[in-house]
Amino acid sequence: MVTADNKNTPKSIIDTVEWNELADLISEQIFNPITIEDFHHRLIAHSSHGDWTDKARMETIMGRQVPETVLNKLWHDGVIQQLMGCDEPIRIRAKNEVGLGDRVAISIRKGQRVLGYIWVQEINQPLGEQEMQFLRKVASEVMPKFYRRQTQRRIQEEKSKEFFWELLLGNIPSHHRIQRKAEDIGIRLPKPFSIFLFEIDHPNYETVQKELTYLLVNLKDSFSLSDFPLWVKNQNHLIVMGGGGKEKIDFLERANSFVLEVIKRIQDRFKNLPIYGTFGLSYESFQFVEQSYHQAKSVLRMKKILPEETKTIYGYGDLGIYRLLPSFSEKNEVEFFSNYYLNKLIQYDQENQSNLLHTLEVYLDYPGQINLVTQKLHIHPNTLAYRLKRISEVGQINLEDPNQRISLFIDIKLKKMEGLGLER
Repeated sequence: MVTADNKNTPKSIIDTVEWNELADLISEQIFNPITIEDFHHRLIAHSSHGDWTDKARMETIMGRQVPETVLNKLWHDGVIQQLMGCDEPIRIRAKNEVGLGDRVAISIRKGQRVLGYIWVQEINQPLGEQEMQFLRKVASEVMPKFYRRQTQRRIQEEKSKEFFWELLLGNIPSHHRIQRKAEDIGIRLPKPFSIFLFEIDHPNYETVQKELTYLLVNLKDSFSLSDFPLWVKNQNHLIVMGGGGKEKIDFLERANSFVLEVIKRIQDRFKNLPIYGTFGLSYESFQFVEQSYHQAKSVLRMKKILPEETKTIYGYGDLGIYRLLPSFSEKNEVEFFSNYYLNKLIQYDQENQSNLLHTLEVYLDYPGQINLVTQKLHIHPNTLAYRLKRISEVGQINLEDPNQRISLFIDIKLKKMEGLGLER
């Protein structure tokens, strides 16, 4: 039996005992309760804790996962980042607002890679230098055990990724075949589901992706993700299958909140780093995974081409008329169609160095909101009235005709989409 006097847990014991027994052995050496967690803060094991424990520890044990409220606070206070960046024990002061008492934590590392964590609840006595040194030793000696466990999980994750790529590429067309294969691999597919796409505009996008995948796994209050959530990396893209819940309206609200929360956290962490987040329609049948993926890509494309128009749009279902612009463009190309009235305005602006086309665009973007139009254009209402009159005369346009207004709106956006641009 290992005694508290020698502060030593032989590697041979670490290799042979079960995780919970190991947790108790470590706890005996430092006279405080501990939890052992994987990289995603899923509970691997915990020691007994005597007569008293705090809310955070109890919820972690009951839920087999550190509560998201606790993770959010630790992330916000920089604790998670500190743990991920060093191999020394760090002391964490109580965060009573989330039910977390005083802690000491250390990451388990293989080189620069974090495999998991040991958390000590400082409830019986504060850890001194001897206990801190013991934690360093344990973190080093327990690494192979963590690594073997993670290797087994990585094999499972690789199977999941291969399976997900098959779905994204449409290689398994049948819903029932998809469901059977998921069950064989041990994956719980969410229903309804949607495909989420995140693009990181950063030369070192792999570093950002590491924290992004961490967030996706731990934002469980937003979406129901399995132990092996379906996600893959494709250069600077991260593609995720998320879902769960029953009501589609609720799904849409949660999907928007999920994307906004991920973007906010990444931008907070990386100082307003450019990041896009989009998602396709939600479906019940898994044969539509490929379709939802292409829809997410369509939203991403539109957000790049028309950033101002789509800045508050993240889901394919909210694209509205912009969803149809590629089809309109193809039809115009086949028919060699070009809007005669719009061309007259473009020609006039070029010859007279005016900006009637831009005035028309803003006017159509904000129908009936004259004050907002004048603010956007930085002009007086009388100037706007004069320009609208010139637009009607030069372009032979009837702004009271809804058919003309809609056609002009679409064709102006098509010119943007096709890269012809507008004078600003």
